[in-house]
Amino acid sequence: MVVAAYDSFLKSGLAYARHFESLGAQLSFRLLRTRENQISPAQLEALGLKPGDVVARSLEALTSRAELDEQDVILLALNGLRSRRFLARFHSAFAKARRRPMVVSFYPGLIFRFHLEGMTSRMGADLLALNSPSDLALYERMLAFMGVDNQNAVALGLSFLPTRAEAAARIAKPNGPIVFIAQPTVPASRAERRYVLERWIALARRHPERQWLFKPRHRREETTLHRVAHHFEEILKELTPPPANFGITHTPVAKLLDEASAFVTFSSTAALEAACLEIPVRVLTDLGVHENIGNHFFIGSGLEATFDDIRPGLAFRLDPDWAKLHVRSARDHLDLLDQRLEALLSSREDSDVALPAPQSRLFGRTSDFDAWLSEREGANAVAEFGAKPKSSVWKRLRQRTRPLRSRAFAVVRRLRSR
Repeated sequence: MVVAAYDSFLKSGLAYARHFESLGAQLSFRLLRTRENQISPAQLEALGLKPGDVVARSLEALTSRAELDEQDVILLALNGLRSRRFLARFHSAFAKARRRPMVVSFYPGLIFRFHLEGMTSRMGADLLALNSPSDLALYERMLAFMGVDNQNAVALGLSFLPTRAEAAARIAKPNGPIVFIAQPTVPASRAERRYVLERWIALARRHPERQWLFKPRHRREETTLHRVAHHFEEILKELTPPPANFGITHTPVAKLLDEASAFVTFSSTAALEAACLEIPVRVLTDLGVHENIGNHFFIGSGLEATFDDIRPGLAFRLDPDWAKLHVRSARDHLDLLDQRLEALLSSREDSDVALPAPQSRLFGRTSDFDAWLSEREGANAVAEFGAKPKSSVWKRLRQRTRPLRSRAFAVVRRLRSR
């Protein structure tokens, strides 16, 4: 069973699910219900799925014995907070069970912020598939610092990265479009996002012989984990009409990789997809280098650039030593996943006692603290880190009216400009 919340998470889980299906597994897909319209039919179609293939469930229903008893493996494709909430309820539901599903947790993309918190959020999985050797080394150091033996992690890689065979088979398209890959919250402010769009359009005007595509993370009516406050297509309406060789595209990245001659971004995982295929990639530093942008991940990669450096005919470059530590395709290492998972399933079948959580400290905290917290705040509080944020009526109202307020501000700005 694949358990996901948004399209990028489902995409990551699908890569593993299809592999297990080829080995004879029966698949099912569950959507952890978080908000309305969290995955559109178009997003599902891009993944090769239909709306009827994916069943939406609440967290309570999804972590019940009735829902999970018949499963052998759960591919947990959730962000850190929802992974904690799932695992806390999951281990509570199966606390006295002699048989339970094995949980494999993994990341849907690069880790930009809250690196250690993300790892501890997932350490309650039976198998934690990390993105790279660098991540595995950090995880092992963290567990050693806590006095916990590392038994459940493997440096598998990212599931959607091209394999070595796919990279070798790709035919370069030196005259293909140059593609900017946008992200939902990077950059964050409207002014920064307008600057990015204006610079990309200026490049299209300067080089009319080449096509310059701009790919937003999703369409205006769609959503993903991170909400978009200032959609690029809304900002585009305020600008002078762009030249004919500029275009907004919603083509999936997988298809763009077949045609593009270069990719430009701030910190999208598409940068690694392109680099694996030896497509020229540039990671922008115009707005600085820090965790909120995510481009700090690429320090040492050799991919850094500013808009002034972007032009047709960019050369491919990627520091090989950096790539060995940070870039790995999980699909090149599926035999390692198979071996680890087979060992887990065999140990489950051989056991005649209730199976414990795979780590003695579920989320990196001591069992004494978790027991103390559970007694006073309830079992579900174990999944929360730090002070629980207050969700006032005013805050919820601001979140729900954000798109309306953004449009109203845009109208005011246009009126003032006249």
